[in-house]
Amino acid sequence: MYQITSKQLCLGLGVLGFCLSIWSCYKIKKTNDILQQSFEDLSDKTQIDVENIITEKTIERSLNRSVDNKVNDLSRTIIRRIEDDIHTQVRGAITTSYSDIKKSVGDEVTK
Repeated sequence: MYQITSKQLCLGLGVLGFCLSIWSCYKIKKTNDILQQSFEDLSDKTQIDVENIITEKTIERSLNRSVDNKVNDLSRTIIRRIEDDIHTQVRGAITTSYSDIKKSVGDEVTK
């Protein structure tokens, strides 16, 4: 049975975190591009004079909300994976210990 060491787990989580951060940056940029295009289309179609400050704050709030959602989703995913890894390792350790104890008791009983 393959055992995951703490170094391998840390390395795996580090790589996972790095990949998720790159993915989230891509999603944030994509969201920003969509919002930018939406606001440009909206400004082209409307005759209302909206100050740049209001538009920038709206974009910033929308991006912050999107980033918060992505970070929360990523955090939940990472936590869930860590819990699953810990559960798997504990189950493996218990199974191994149980087998060793069972064998030891069997050897002692047969003596």
